[in-house]
Amino acid sequence: LHVALDNDFQSFIKASNSIASEINLEKLLSKLISVLIENAAAENAFFIIPDPNGQFAIYASKKGLEPVNTEQVYASKRNLPLSIVQYVYRTRQVLLLNNAYNEATYKNDHYIQTNQVRSLLCLPVLKNNAVQGIILLENNFLNQAFTHERTEIVKLLASQIAVSFENATLYNN
Repeated sequence: LHVALDNDFQSFIKASNSIASEINLEKLLSKLISVLIENAAAENAFFIIPDPNGQFAIYASKKGLEPVNTEQVYASKRNLPLSIVQYVYRTRQVLLLNNAYNEATYKNDHYIQTNQVRSLLCLPVLKNNAVQGIILLENNFLNQAFTHERTEIVKLLASQIAVSFENATLYNN
């Protein structure tokens, strides 16, 4: 157990440094998605940004073996579980579903049902208690893929992501 925790901590430090050192926005988004997939054992990952009109844009994503996509696209029920994204945005709370496809609350979510999402972790990226972004991670092979330890690592990374995203956005503008 001690060795596993030590490895997780080392992995977190490496991931945090990797994200912190990048100021090019596109490269940051690509690193961010790769780091999240690696550290959380996710199959799919999305970094979502809310806009002032209440819409959500996917700034970066990776599905399965596809390369990271940093082409911005607006979220819809076809490409994201919007009910979950809206919930996390509104409540600023982490949402962990161990078997999303069979959760009664999300039986009517088009994305969850179409993609038969099993494990899902969605959390806000907060800066000064404002939602700067949303991280959505999926694993469609396993129930309970996101352990408590992995969830805690992603939460810690989210705080580094908030700072790095703001710095890269300022630098690129």
